[in-house]
Amino acid sequence: WQASDALCHRRRAIDFRALPRSCDPLWGGGVPPIRAWRKRRQIENVLGPLAELTALLKRPAHIVDFCASSGHVALPAAAVLKGVTVEINDLRERPIDIARERIAALPPALRARCTARVGSTESHTGPFDI
Repeated sequence: WQASDALCHRRRAIDFRALPRSCDPLWGGGVPPIRAWRKRRQIENVLGPLAELTALLKRPAHIVDFCASSGHVALPAAAVLKGVTVEINDLRERPIDIARERIAALPPALRARCTARVGSTESHTGPFDI
């Protein structure tokens, strides 16, 4: 499979006010306002192609966000892309602790589709789609 230019450059507009607060880098991620605005745009730029890729699977995807810090991309992905499960993976314990706090603040149905773990990309042994 080869990505088209249209797929790679598609941005998905997200109404962060409609998401649970812990999915928003400003309200739940502890990011300062100016940085949060840029982080929101980065998330939108990733979720456009991610939505296209998950649609190609024709089933709920399991997404692992490697080097994910505290889940700034993974948590909105779980909220926006219905049915996907996300795993936040990072080498550092502190960001994963923050990710777990953010997950704990999610509504139960969404929380059930999100996990966080400390570990390297190389040490990850579980299956995943993206």
